[in-house]
Amino acid sequence: MMVHEVSWIMICIQNPEKLESIVDYLFDDYHVVVTNNPEVKQQLHDMWMEDVILLEHEDTYIPHNRRIRQVIIIDDVVLSILDTIERVKMSVQAPIMLITKNKYYPFKFYKLMGIHYVMMTNYNQFPFLLRQQAYS
Repeated sequence: MMVHEVSWIMICIQNPEKLESIVDYLFDDYHVVVTNNPEVKQQLHDMWMEDVILLEHEDTYIPHNRRIRQVIIIDDVVLSILDTIERVKMSVQAPIMLITKNKYYPFKFYKLMGIHYVMMTNYNQFPFLLRQQAYS
């Protein structure tokens, strides 16, 4: 008998406006949302999503007890992206994907930060990434 362990997708999002394009997909699978914005956390709690981690400014790692298989960062601001990556790398050993509208920096720039995949797109073109298998 094969035992499957649930694995989660960690979604890092700071801007409440970015929630609109993904909120319908957050309830379908195993997702945990990480944010440093209380407004994002409140919006998700208002929609009955409980797997939300609110980071304080001084936090250097992300407290969680899940098996994370992928990290998706949704952000356009380079300093915010860098701050998020530092915390993720201290907390999780999983591939990091960045979804951004910011096309001013080449992929190599993001790779030097520690990002494995970059998707430069508008935000309504990626929710299929959130529908990946939860079991491995």
